[in-house]
Amino acid sequence: MTIFALATALLPVSVAQAASAPSLPHLTSAGPAAGSSSSYELYGNGAPTRAAHGCPVGDVCMYTTAGWRSGTPEHEYYYYGCYNFSNEIGTRWIFNNQVGNAWAAIFSQYNCFGLIQSFGPQGWGQVNITPVNSMRLYQG
Repeated sequence: MTIFALATALLPVSVAQAASAPSLPHLTSAGPAAGSSSSYELYGNGAPTRAAHGCPVGDVCMYTTAGWRSGTPEHEYYYYGCYNFSNEIGTRWIFNNQVGNAWAAIFSQYNCFGLIQSFGPQGWGQVNITPVNSMRLYQG
């Protein structure tokens, strides 16, 4: 049963789901399981560099409104996989600074179920994250 749950959690959101979405979320663990890849590892970009709003190339960053203005991310995500959130409320800015065809999607339920919105590469937006419970980084 655990293997099935893990396999299901690692499946990417379909392109059709990713295209039809509205806004974005916070990490409660260090990230997906060891051995997970990231967009900059897959594209051979080596160590990430800072880009717009202080978000490293290859990452998805979440900001408070003040953090968005100052270029200081509240959270940075860079491994493909599903992140569950807790105790995140209010307005946040999400910036997908991943490379290639790497996407970020937010969900209303834990374990990346109940798609709310997707962000393509270089996509960004302001989101009420109170109803958001998870986020997935994946290759589209």
